[in-house]
Amino acid sequence: MVLTYHIAGSKSCGFFEKSVKHAEYVAENASKENITQIVVKPQSFDSLDGYKTWLSTAKINAPTSHTTSPAIWTTVVDGGEPKFIGGFDTLGGSLETATGGRVWSSGVKTKEEVVRMNTMVSMYGLAIPIYVIEVVSMFGLAVMIAIFCQLTAASENTRLWIKTPILIGTLTGGQACIGS
Repeated sequence: MVLTYHIAGSKSCGFFEKSVKHAEYVAENASKENITQIVVKPQSFDSLDGYKTWLSTAKINAPTSHTTSPAIWTTVVDGGEPKFIGGFDTLGGSLETATGGRVWSSGVKTKEEVVRMNTMVSMYGLAIPIYVIEVVSMFGLAVMIAIFCQLTAASENTRLWIKTPILIGTLTGGQACIGS
């Protein structure tokens, strides 16, 4: 059985780009490991308006509430009955189910994420990647709050409630706390 993932969206949408790259990664690796055969068929639109116009008339069983890019659906046979999956957020779970519970981590990044990772900030004559500054800032904030808790003689329970989210944010580069 061949499962086809159709991914439609605006060319300028980072989530469309990321969805296609992730689905292609899973399709390639699932085939190599003889898990299942997945085909990915992206359909890009030059503008978000063009995509939304297409979406309003598309026969993909999408609910009318779905208006974001991308729109993802599957068919078992090309031209068969479409099963609407959703958008970028639901793609991973669908691919996991299609591959027998295997969790896939492709590590693909959108153009915006790559640019952000490579953005340098000039500080004291040095070019420093912006993500380094973010992590150092989170760490600095954690240290300042720890000192504050110590100086104000906050109870151990209060210290724990204040320091734990900041520590988690520091260790994950802010990802777990702010979801950026």
